[in-house]
Amino acid sequence: MLAGADVLAIKQALASPADVCRRLGLLERSARGRYVVIRCPAHQERSPSCSVFVGKAGTLGARCWSCGWTGDVFALVAAARGLDARDFPAVKRAAAELAHVDLAAPPRARELPPAPPSQPPPLAEVAALLRQSARVDSIAGQVAPWLRSRGLDPAACLPLARALHGPGPRWTILGDPQRRPPRTWLSAGYRLVLPVYDAAGGLRSVRARLVTGGEGPKSLPPTDHRSAGYVLANRGAVEMLRAGPGGAPARVVVAEGEPDYLTWASRLAAGSWAVLGLPGSGAWTRELADRIPAGSEVVIRTDPDAAGDRYAQRIVEDLGGRCAVRVSAAESRRARAACGCRGCVLHGWRWSTPCGRAFSRGEDDNALLQRGALPADPREGTEAIER
Repeated sequence: MLAGADVLAIKQALASPADVCRRLGLLERSARGRYVVIRCPAHQERSPSCSVFVGKAGTLGARCWSCGWTGDVFALVAAARGLDARDFPAVKRAAAELAHVDLAAPPRARELPPAPPSQPPPLAEVAALLRQSARVDSIAGQVAPWLRSRGLDPAACLPLARALHGPGPRWTILGDPQRRPPRTWLSAGYRLVLPVYDAAGGLRSVRARLVTGGEGPKSLPPTDHRSAGYVLANRGAVEMLRAGPGGAPARVVVAEGEPDYLTWASRLAAGSWAVLGLPGSGAWTRELADRIPAGSEVVIRTDPDAAGDRYAQRIVEDLGGRCAVRVSAAESRRARAACGCRGCVLHGWRWSTPCGRAFSRGEDDNALLQRGALPADPREGTEAIER
């Protein structure tokens, strides 16, 4: 088989998440359709948190929402079979055996499954879902207890989110739509619904957060619809984005994930602060950065981990020195205290540690809120970035 054609043939043959996971011995219960959740093959875990899905190209992908591991079908096979992913010939042979693909045979042409739509859900359906959902402080949807468990005041979250308590559009169905009864956001526990906006401040879609039950990703976009490039935004942020780069300088908080977004958006006055939330990978874009007026003060409070640091780096770079930027200073203090080599220095936005030691900034903002340690001002505990 020609080089490259064998890889495509294997990906085509291994395009069903349920079937592939079943063959690998990773499926613990019956499943069908374009999406399953398994125990991550890359690390030991008790509860399934690894999503295996059909991506936009019609091929299989996987992502663990616990450890952050991601990969295609070859990476999944390598992890499940205990192979070194860097030894691709061995991984390819194992995947070909699993797919019943003869690597010595001429390639067989077969069309890939159609890619899902790249556009957001119809705006009328998005608006109808938000309109028909309940207040988050009501008993409907069982959202209020979850908010309180995260230290959040349901009444303060009223302008920011809704509680799903009834059937939704077709894009709230998870997995096989022919399954009876279908598995939906509501039945799976994704009952906290937050609107998301494009870079110009226009309502485009929603994000669903898991509040009851324990299986699956913590949050989801509409099934088979575009989610990249859309952000959570309070009223102040929406107004700032709609005004664009010609608007008045603003005070901006950039938070990562729904809980941290709600933490700041429910505590800061929308007339004083624009709060942006990054609900998933790909939410931040250069277009979004360009909509923030020059001279704004931007406080970056991404998660205290490597992914959060990468997000912070990109935000700083995309703003291009047009704004006064602040990032968490906790890491720098901890690095100075813990590292005896005195070689750790701040390079623009993050710490370079020649000694090879790793430092954690600690808790995210919602965790600080829950134990009463969150500052009232988001600038507290941050330091200015010199450009």
